[in-house]
Amino acid sequence: AQDQHAAATSEALVNLRLMVDSMPIGVVVLDADLKAEIINRAFYDFWKIDPRRATVGCGFRELMEASRDADPYGVDEAEWQRHIAQREAEIRAGLAGSRQLPRNDGRTLIASLAPLAGSKRLISYVDITDMKHRETEADDARKNLATVLESLPAGVIIYDRDD
Repeated sequence: AQDQHAAATSEALVNLRLMVDSMPIGVVVLDADLKAEIINRAFYDFWKIDPRRATVGCGFRELMEASRDADPYGVDEAEWQRHIAQREAEIRAGLAGSRQLPRNDGRTLIASLAPLAGSKRLISYVDITDMKHRETEADDARKNLATVLESLPAGVIIYDRDD
């Protein structure tokens, strides 16, 4: 019975790993020393990191170094070190929250931090670039519509769906 339980637990862990890797959200779980316990495929893809360069067990600083080329703070050494120190302090503090992280390629990610038991931290990353583009396009369309309406010689009333 114990062997069956161990096999079932092992299979469940393999299935969990497959599920986490198939998520479109980048996921990193850090232990109390900020060493990576879990890194999924989307995280590597978002930050353009070769998985062999930053593996489970590496420190958060190593993950940051591996993604330096994609990070706009990575050009100037002093600014880069301040950026890493700030991110490490935020993670150690463990305050749940989100922040936008721009990348050099024009994409924008939202990083969310959630504290876990045992002083672990879950950091998730979502690419919001397309959403930001749609918001910009909608805002531009509203501005263009307002300009057209202001230039009309007649009064215009527009009702919403609730009249």
